[in-house]
Amino acid sequence: MIRINLIPREERVSLRPKSINWLLIGLVVAPVIYGLILTSIILYQDHQIVVLEEMIQEEEAALAHYKPVVDKIARLTKEKAEIESRLAALDELDGNRRLVVSTMEALNRCVPRFLWVEQVQETGAPGLELTLRGYTFSNLIVSDFIERLEESEFFDVVDLTIAQEKRIGETRVVEFDLVVRGTGDVTGWEEDDRVAFLVASPKEG
Repeated sequence: MIRINLIPREERVSLRPKSINWLLIGLVVAPVIYGLILTSIILYQDHQIVVLEEMIQEEEAALAHYKPVVDKIARLTKEKAEIESRLAALDELDGNRRLVVSTMEALNRCVPRFLWVEQVQETGAPGLELTLRGYTFSNLIVSDFIERLEESEFFDVVDLTIAQEKRIGETRVVEFDLVVRGTGDVTGWEEDDRVAFLVASPKEG
């Protein structure tokens, strides 16, 4: 059977479904979702701040509890450093004292007969360096003294700076000045083999 629609075209009702406006939906929903996300982040950060503040308060309470102990440890550490500094200074002084004694002993071992050392001084140069002034009766004795110093394990360099004749009363003597550099090595010395060192010179008449 054939049906004929006699309603005018402009008056006909369209039965086709309308298309969904996704752009409009997106413009409405997106701010809502963004707001929810932002609110969640803010709430989470606020919670973290509260947790951190609680942790800080706990740590401050623990620090206040242990502060006397920490202060005591700091004070003891400072006192220990001061004592160690004093001990180091005493060790240095004691080491210098031993070096002076050892130097005099080593020098005494090298002094031949008929030679007098009148003066021993440090030059102030780095290491062990001394100036010696003394008297004897001949240049041969001075040469013997220099050889003994050079053969010693304690001294390694000897320089003769002055050797001149002079008279003490009626006696003719040789006055000499030496510069001696040492190693400070006293290996092999026996305790009971140490001798005293005497500084003397002929008296002028």
